[in-house]
Amino acid sequence: MKTPITFVAITLLLVSVGCNGAKTESADHIVDHWKQAGLSSTTFSSTTTEKLATDCWAGSTSGIETTLCRYSEGAAAKNAEKSGLAVVGNVTGVSLANGNWLLVIADRNKSDPNGKVINKIANVFRKIELVAAKPSS
Repeated sequence: MKTPITFVAITLLLVSVGCNGAKTESADHIVDHWKQAGLSSTTFSSTTTEKLATDCWAGSTSGIETTLCRYSEGAAAKNAEKSGLAVVGNVTGVSLANGNWLLVIADRNKSDPNGKVINKIANVFRKIELVAAKPSS
């Protein structure tokens, strides 16, 4: 009788770990990290940006325009950093890859003239362990 119970316990543990890993792939998971760090955030909604991936969400973090895009692999996110800077344009901002995610921040309202909030958003994003998907072989 111990064998089925052990099997069920191990299965539940694996499902639990799998669910937590899947949560890492959610834009909400990243926004939750910002909120835990004391940053305010609006709801992020799906968006289309022709210069970035098709799998993007846009919102505002502590009053600053913020976009998160998910790519199929980490190299694609890293390669998109330059396109992210093109989206930022001539305002203060950043384009930063972490795993298979790209963060693009643009302070179009000039609400962060010294860049401290942008720096905090970027630093929290850098510390999140986002898994870079590996290219399929």
